[in-house]
Amino acid sequence: MNWPIASELQKIIVNFEIELVPHIQRILQTDDGVWKYWILSSLLNELPNYIVTELRSDLERIRDYPTEDEIAEQLGEIVEVLLKRGV
Repeated sequence: MNWPIASELQKIIVNFEIELVPHIQRILQTDDGVWKYWILSSLLNELPNYIVTELRSDLERIRDYPTEDEIAEQLGEIVEVLLKRGV
């Protein structure tokens, strides 16, 4: 989200909701912890709960079996909040 137009783009792409799921899943499979951080902490907070539910298995994997980049970016804390929201 440190890209100058990122917040403006986010306002547009949140309208695509379910279409974003496979793209978010691909991001969560990368080794780019910073990218994951911004997706989880910013974009997912703007999407409805059912999207979080769609991503539940990916989020549980981050919580239960975090990679080094996920640990470094402290994604476990963000994921816990998201999982509670998507119940």
